[in-house]
Parts: sequence; structure tokens; C-alpha cells
Amino acid sequence: MGAITLQRIPHDKQVAIRTLTVLGQPYRRIAKALDVSMDVITVVNRQFPSNSDEVEQYKKRLLNEAYGLSSRAWMRVTDDKLDAMNALQLTTIGAIGIDKARDMEGSNRPIFNVIQVAADISKGLGELKAKQQALMALKDEREF
Repeated sequence: MGAITLQRIPHDKQVAIRTLTVLGQPYRRIAKALDVSMDVITVVNRQFPSNSDEVEQYKKRLLNEAYGLSSRAWMRVTDDKLDAMNALQLTTIGAIGIDKARDMEGSNRPIFNVIQVAADISKGLGELKAKQQALMALKDEREF
């Protein structure tokens, strides 16, 4: 069997492979879903540009489908279904809901104080230098 090339792989399958990879899907899941080998996925990901318009359009379509599915699932949650859930299920759904709401608000973004990080690094370097000097002095004492 010859080498795997993009010419031997249908274009729509190339777009699907690249898009699913960009969206973070594992190679094994892609291989199973699209009935391709891991080698085909590797070749496509090396040769097919991830910033192509086709990939961006496909990603938007998949994301819209995911939002639609999520909305339909959310609309099916009734008070009766919530009442039937146990404490663990209620806690899980509540936590996920809060987490996603914070994501949409931008509240879940980590906040870094660059000045504090730099000060911590300087302090750590100072401590390391002091330890290094102490070790060197100990070494010098033992050599005499």
C-alpha cells in the first residue's frame, strides 16, 4: 500500500478530521466516528491548514448544533424532574450551571498580578542564591 496523501482522502473527511482535532477530540474517537486510521488523522493534521475557512465554518456549525442540543435538553428539565433528583445530582447540575454562567460573564478567568509574580520570582531566586552560597561554603570547609 502506498503512502497516505491528502489526494487519497475525500476532502469533506479531511475537513471533518481537522475540525474535530481543532475542537479537541481525541484521535481514537475521530478514527472511530469517521472510520479512518490514526495514520490518516496524523497526515491530515500535518498537511491540512487549521485556519481554513472550511474548518471555521464546520466548527461554527458543530458549535451551533451543540448549543441547540443543550438548549433542547435544558428545556426538558421540569420541576418534577428536579424534584425527583437526589442530592448529588442536584449539586452537580447546580455547580455546572453556576460554572457555565460564570464562564459567560467572564468571571472564571484567572487573575494574575504580574508585579506580584515577578516579586515572588525575585524572592525565590534570592533564597536559592543564599542556599547555593551556604552549600558552596560548606563544600569549601569540607575540602580543607
